[in-house]
Amino acid sequence: MELKDWYQHGLCKDKETSLFFPETGDNALANKAMTLCKACPVRAECLSHALSNNESFGVWGGFTVRRRGRLRSVIGKPYSVESCRKYLNANSSV
Repeated sequence: MELKDWYQHGLCKDKETSLFFPETGDNALANKAMTLCKACPVRAECLSHALSNNESFGVWGGFTVRRRGRLRSVIGKPYSVESCRKYLNANSSV
């Protein structure tokens, strides 16, 4: 699924972009973005996109750059929507 396809269903589509790209150290804004992401119906697609495209900025799928770095070894390649969804379902608190 192309970015434009799944993004149309994201909770972020009508939000200010700056919410998902907080300044370094702005944990309050990052936490706000991550909270919104937890309820998003296309969270797995977003996370898969970020991992597959090595997004180096922002909150994607409810994960900061640092947290996505840790996920790479846990989820493992390929970073498919299915593997991301499986991880998110098994770790519902993240």
